[in-house]
Amino acid sequence: MSSLSGLRPLPLVLKRHGHLTRIVTGPLPIAHRVLGRTLLALAGVGSLVTAAPAPRELARAAEREQARQAAGLTIVYLNGCDRAGHREGWMSRAYLEAARAADEAVAELAGAVLADAAAVLLVTADHGGGGGVPTDHDLPHPANDAIPIVAAGAQVLPGRGPAGASLLDLPPTILRALGVPVPRGYAGRALDLFVESAAAVA
Repeated sequence: MSSLSGLRPLPLVLKRHGHLTRIVTGPLPIAHRVLGRTLLALAGVGSLVTAAPAPRELARAAEREQARQAAGLTIVYLNGCDRAGHREGWMSRAYLEAARAADEAVAELAGAVLADAAAVLLVTADHGGGGGVPTDHDLPHPANDAIPIVAAGAQVLPGRGPAGASLLDLPPTILRALGVPVPRGYAGRALDLFVESAAAVA
């Protein structure tokens, strides 16, 4: 059996360099909140914040958390598109409505980020969907496998970023934005997105 002692989760690496990681998500049952905070703390996460499920309310909660301690990482979990895709199908009317609501939340966050010269906004997803089966994303298919990574902020280089980015590239990219050395053994690459190291990632 392989040991987990050598794992270096991103929040733990950030914590060792003085950066707090916060997660903002929709409502959770009390038992899930307690268990989630316990497990996330072991991985280095400083706080788990729950808010109203509407995407813009989640964005505003994230802004408040970021304002409490600017230097750090705030993760905002918007799952409306995923839920609508599984329930009604990717690109269905329900999915497009959820995507519109997520866009409004991202615009809210982008406004806060652009007002802070040191902040960076990264927007991504863990998968696509609708390739082969309208309500699923498990089959190998370009529509399922494509992962967007969009960056905004004063420190971000203008124009299109590197092609072929993956989720594995997010941790080293975030560490680079915060000026933290990337641990040896991280499989991803730090994407060349920034003019120079930024002081905060929202």
